[in-house]
Amino acid sequence: TCLLLQGSCLLADDWVYTVRPGDNLWNLAERHLKSFKYIRQLQQLNGVQDPYHIPPGKKIRIPLEWTIRQSTSARIASLHGNAVVKRGNSQRILQAKPDLQLFVGDEIQSEADSFVTIEFTDGSRLRVQENSCIRLHDLKIFGDLGLINTAVELKYGRVENIVPKNSETDSRFRIKNPSAISSVRGTEFRVGVLQEGAVTASEVLTGALQVSGEQQTVNVDKGQGSVTSQGMPPLPPVKLLPAPDLSMTPELYEQLPLIIPVKAVTGAQAYRAQIAGDAEFEHMLTEFTTTTLPFREGNLPDGNYWLRVRAIDISSLEGYDAVKAFTLNARPEPPFVITPQPGSILPGEQPVLKWATQSAASHYLVNISRESEFLSPLIFSGEVVENSLHLHDNLIPGEYFWRIASVSAEEGAGPFSDPMT
Repeated sequence: TCLLLQGSCLLADDWVYTVRPGDNLWNLAERHLKSFKYIRQLQQLNGVQDPYHIPPGKKIRIPLEWTIRQSTSARIASLHGNAVVKRGNSQRILQAKPDLQLFVGDEIQSEADSFVTIEFTDGSRLRVQENSCIRLHDLKIFGDLGLINTAVELKYGRVENIVPKNSETDSRFRIKNPSAISSVRGTEFRVGVLQEGAVTASEVLTGALQVSGEQQTVNVDKGQGSVTSQGMPPLPPVKLLPAPDLSMTPELYEQLPLIIPVKAVTGAQAYRAQIAGDAEFEHMLTEFTTTTLPFREGNLPDGNYWLRVRAIDISSLEGYDAVKAFTLNARPEPPFVITPQPGSILPGEQPVLKWATQSAASHYLVNISRESEFLSPLIFSGEVVENSLHLHDNLIPGEYFWRIASVSAEEGAGPFSDPMT
């Protein structure tokens, strides 16, 4: 099978160059070709009347055989979790780390809950998802940074790819196993190897793909996906599922585990959720798939995060992303309450509130109110150092609500407990 992005080079061994103001065959040969002897052949191949004057915008076909070429490298742009790099054909195994240079033949393996973002010479980025393995098959520059050729073998797992939109350098980006994908700049797509390598699922978010296999070809446009099985022609493209509705998802969480409500998407058989520390999802922290809603995630430190969710259809094609920012402030946790317990009936007008000592707390915040929203607290004690509070002012008989929060020197004020009556 072979997947080709529409708009890429017409022939596998040709580079289609778009003429810019000031270009002519002589300076093109000086910058990009092995020898000036190819100028006459280049003129004939492209029907150029005057080698000194070529109209800007004209497409010039340049056989890659004639071009200067050199090997290049890639680098690890970011890493979360653990991954290893098997260096080429040697037996060396390196621990992956940011800014580590990568070369042709290197194999990158990510572990569970681990993500590696690789940046190539043209600015293209490939994110290796958890439990995935890729091998850098080819990294070449043709001409004077005229064409960047990148080929990656996806052995198992999933990758997400972004090829830069605004670059004067042409890019040819391919992903193999068992399919090959060629890309032009401005394309964002995802590839997953399913069923132990027997099936490849491709999703196009921007740009377009041509999927070929068993002498059959289908076009896959933006917003579509296609599944290709080994030894079978590609299935007709289908529309990707829409982004899920995250309007019910809170923007502030004050306790763990996170319970993430998402409205069900018609046609979805599962969902993928990702949490990152930045809006670009360069620094992914966790990823999981589930067939049930709502999601639950149990172990994140306090901080500001970005949530990304997509629906997965019956063919395992993954749809458009929904993204939402949220804040987690679950620490230090409220202390364990001793008295009064929720629903208690207390005699007297000066009750004593008691709780267990919270080891992380330097002091406590205590609120008492006549209503559960605490819009107008009757009592707000913000510097309670001990693990009890004796009220000195009389409370008239009636129903009251109280809550308590811990404060630590490292994390500040944690969340309040649920209101207790």
